[in-house]
Amino acid sequence: MGKNRNWTNEEIFYLQENWGQKSKKVLAKNLGRSINAINIKAQKLNLGPFLENGEYISYNQLLKAIGKNSYSYTNKSWIEERGFPVKYRTVDNCRFKVVYLDDFWKWAERNKSFIDFSKMPENILGVEP
Repeated sequence: MGKNRNWTNEEIFYLQENWGQKSKKVLAKNLGRSINAINIKAQKLNLGPFLENGEYISYNQLLKAIGKNSYSYTNKSWIEERGFPVKYRTVDNCRFKVVYLDDFWKWAERNKSFIDFSKMPENILGVEP
């Protein structure tokens, strides 16, 4: 890893395309740069928060969007008992539950009785199936 190495257009494009999709550790390895360099460049490029740039939303954002207030009940009822498709993303040594929207809609179709869609604003989670 070079010190103060200029970013090439290809490296910038790669970072923009993969920000939020691949972990910062993978981005750093593939670009031959430190995680700190990745963070600084992403900030300079105004790429926004890492978790807000994937094809997913945080589990907490999803619960708010669908009007659920009980985090612990939903964890047990949905994730443990009904196989809710939650995944985990690690950002800066913090682990977050995230939900890919395509997976959510497939699960929601099979578990309609647990979600009151009438309480959800239309298209709050993007285009609905």
